[in-house]
Order: sequence, then structure tokens, then C-alpha cells
Amino acid sequence: MTTENWAFAAAVVLLGAAFGYFYGATFFWRRLAAVATKEGRFEDAERAYRRASAISPRDARLWFWRGLTERRLGRLDDALESLRRAGELDPDFEEVFAERADIFRARGELDEALRELNWLVESRPAPFDALLTRSSVLIEAGRFAEAIEDCDRLIANGDEAACAGAFNNRGVAKTAFGRDDEAAVDFETAYLIDPSFALARAHCAGTWLRRGAPEKTLRLCDALLEVESECGVALRYRGLAKRALGDEAGAAVDLRLAEERGA
Repeated sequence: MTTENWAFAAAVVLLGAAFGYFYGATFFWRRLAAVATKEGRFEDAERAYRRASAISPRDARLWFWRGLTERRLGRLDDALESLRRAGELDPDFEEVFAERADIFRARGELDEALRELNWLVESRPAPFDALLTRSSVLIEAGRFAEAIEDCDRLIANGDEAACAGAFNNRGVAKTAFGRDDEAAVDFETAYLIDPSFALARAHCAGTWLRRGAPEKTLRLCDALLEVESECGVALRYRGLAKRALGDEAGAAVDLRLAEERGA
């Protein structure tokens, strides 16, 4: 074998070894991270994803999984940075932008959350999940007219599952304008589309309270809480109904439980 052939063979061996290390090591650390995540060892999982992304820094999914793990650990700034890297590497990776929006929303940074959701809505051909989430964030931000527009668009074009949420959110937004009769119709429609949608039933009960019928609110919430005992919105409306009926002790218990559930 000539010197040139020996050199070529050596190069092939080295290239194969490098290729094997690159993919083999990445697979090893990714697998280790997956096992640690499944077992709830998130610190170990994050360290493994960090090793994997150092070996394969252009793998968007590694950065995405690393970001999810960092979020589990409460390291939200690190999670946002990892997710940003994932989005830069794969601009079509929808879950990245949805996850970033969810983190911003949890931190109360609604304008930032809307920025991420706007990108999804404007760049996707059928952004039903993003539209539904954006309508919820717009309601939290007090931008009720825009929320109604998103819900109208979703109701006109979305699938049945998304439409139940859209009718519910549109009802919530309409209550902000005092359009309780229209809101009640939307809540009832959401419930008809998806009878398991507890929030729609709870909001429907709330419209009766605003119409001056706390007894009906109380009955509806009692029935709902028999099957959905953790529904914070139903607890809040039941507490308000009890207060309107003069049951201050019962109201205090329900309102405290509702606050504990974030309602």
C-alpha cells in the first residue's frame, strides 16, 4: 500500500471515529437525560442535556428539551435562552414559541407572551392553538375587543375542540362589556360542544349572578363542584353567590379555596 493510500485510510478511520463519537456521545447523553427526566431527577437531566448540546450545538431539539428541563427547575431566564437558541436553529419549531409564550405569561409579562404568539398566528396556516392561547392572554391584558376578534376567527375556521375554548373565551370577553346575555349563550354553546368543559359551566353560572339570580348560580356551581371539586372559578362564583344570599361564613370558605386554586 502506498503512502497516499495509508494516509487516506487513516483519514477515513479518524473521520469514522469522530463521526461515531459525535453521534454516539450525543445519543448517550440524550438518553441519560430522558431517563433522568422520567424518574424526576431534573438536575441530572439538565446536566445531561447541557453535555449533549455542547457536543451537538446545532440540534434544536436538544436546546428545546434543555429549556423544558430548566423551566422545571425554576430557572426561567436560562429556559428562555435555551428556547431562543432552539428557535434560531429551527424557526418552524412551533413548540418553542408556544413554550416561551407560556413562560412569559406565567411571569406576568403579557406583552412578551403576545409577541411570541403573534409570530405563531401570523406565520402558521392554521394557528388554532395559538389563537386560542392569544385570546386568553388578551383577556388577561384587558384587551377584550381583540380577544373577541381572535375568538370569532377561531369559531369560523377552527375544529370542534378549539371552538369550545373560543366560545368560552368570547363569553368571558363579552362579560367585560356587560353583554351578559350574549356571554351566557357563548358559555352554553361551549358546554354543548364539550360537556366536560367545566370552565364554561362555571362562567355560565357567573352570568346568572350578574343578572341578579344568585340562587341559580348557587345551584349550578353546586352541581358542577360535585363532579369537578377543584374548579376554582366555580368556587369563586359560589362564594359570591353565598355572599349575595347572606351566607358570609360559607362565602369566606369558598373564596379562600378559589384563591388557593388561582381563580
